[in-house]
Amino acid sequence: MIRIELGNLPPKELSPNYNRKAHWWHRARAQQWWRELVYISALEARIKARPKGYLPYKKVKLTWTFVYRMNRKRDVDNLIAACKTAQDCLVLAGLIEADDSEHLKLGETRIIVDKNQLSQAIIEIEEDI
Repeated sequence: MIRIELGNLPPKELSPNYNRKAHWWHRARAQQWWRELVYISALEARIKARPKGYLPYKKVKLTWTFVYRMNRKRDVDNLIAACKTAQDCLVLAGLIEADDSEHLKLGETRIIVDKNQLSQAIIEIEEDI
C-alpha cells in the first residue's frame, strides 16, 4: 500500500458547488496549485515505493481520507469531484496505469475530525488483484 499525505485539502474552487459566476482564472489557478502539489507528492511516493514492487499498478483501490480541524457537515460527493485532478496526477506520476473504471476502484471516503492534526487530504493506494 502507498500512502500519500498531501498536507492540504483540495481548494474550494475545485468543488462543483463553487460559484460558477466567479472568474475562470481563480479556478484555473487553484487547479494548477493542486495539480502541482499532488504530482510532486506522488513522485516522492513512487520513488519510495519502487523497491517494494513494480509500478505502475495495473488495478488499484483508492481510498481518500480528509482530516479537518472543525466539526461541520461535509459533502463527500463534492470532495471526491474536487479530487479528480489528483487522480489524473497519480497516472502522470506513474503510480497507477489509468484512472478509468477498469483500472481504478474507489474505496471508502473517510472524514476525520481532529483538532490536533493538520487539515489535509490523504490518498491510500492498494493494489487490487
